[in-house]
Amino acid sequence: MGEELAEATRGVFQATCSVVARRSINSTIMLCEQSLVNANAGIEHWLLSDLSRDMPTTDGKGDRSYRACRLGFAKVNGEWHLVVQRLTKEWYVEDLGGGDHDEGWCVQNTEAPTLLSQASRDLRIAALEQLPELIQQLTTKARQGITTIERAQKLVS
Repeated sequence: MGEELAEATRGVFQATCSVVARRSINSTIMLCEQSLVNANAGIEHWLLSDLSRDMPTTDGKGDRSYRACRLGFAKVNGEWHLVVQRLTKEWYVEDLGGGDHDEGWCVQNTEAPTLLSQASRDLRIAALEQLPELIQQLTTKARQGITTIERAQKLVS
């Protein structure tokens, strides 16, 4: 009887911890998202670094690719949200002439964004690590936009 009670208590404790952790993750995401929306920047932005990725594969023609997920801030159904997007990246090699070449991974295909709040727990946790970088880049992009608008206004005034 004592072991059953201990096991049941452990189960309730683990379930409670899971709910608290989930609420904490979701609360943090919602607060960050609302702050970005309230800033009214109206700028779509995607981090270049992968939030998650599969191992690269090679097809029958020797082309290498992998599936990944990235974090961004974009409009979905007319409203701004923190979002994740599945995409496919392919390896490219470009001949620049004179024996020089450029190579690297490039985005080949993208899927429609999914709200971060509806993403898997693993992706939401990974996103928490990248949120400061996303916010910093959005801030920089917004400041650049404001500077451009101000310069344009000076030209017409």
